[in-house]
Amino acid sequence: HPPLLHSSKPHTPAPPRRFYTHDHVLVEVGKNSRQNDHLTLTARKDYYWMHAGGEIPGSHVVIHSNHPSEQTLQEAAVLTAYYSKGRQMNRVPVDVLTVGQMRKPKGAKAGLVTFSGPARTITVVPDATLAAELRDQEDIHHDAD
Repeated sequence: HPPLLHSSKPHTPAPPRRFYTHDHVLVEVGKNSRQNDHLTLTARKDYYWMHAGGEIPGSHVVIHSNHPSEQTLQEAAVLTAYYSKGRQMNRVPVDVLTVGQMRKPKGAKAGLVTFSGPARTITVVPDATLAAELRDQEDIHHDAD
């Protein structure tokens, strides 16, 4: 076998931020549009997906569960709101769908997805304290930003 040259491989985007809700469910939060795409397009179809609603730009968020509890949904929605441009707002609407509803339109720019079917909206208050509390402790060491 010839030696593997890692430099020739396509650059894998850095891993998303990781959080665990109080129900111990992993929630991944994208850091930029390329990562949002990667996160959304590689997640299991029955997992839940969130994004700040309205016209607010923000991270794509994947809940690693196909039947998250109401508490997990609320906590993940707070993370979604916090990691969006709505961070300074009092209330942020967050759209909740399943990953299987997401589509990447052909030729769409990075981070842009469309969805089909019903979406639920949860309105939450962005909360830095909760974001810090749920943060995967191991993840913090890898993430200097």
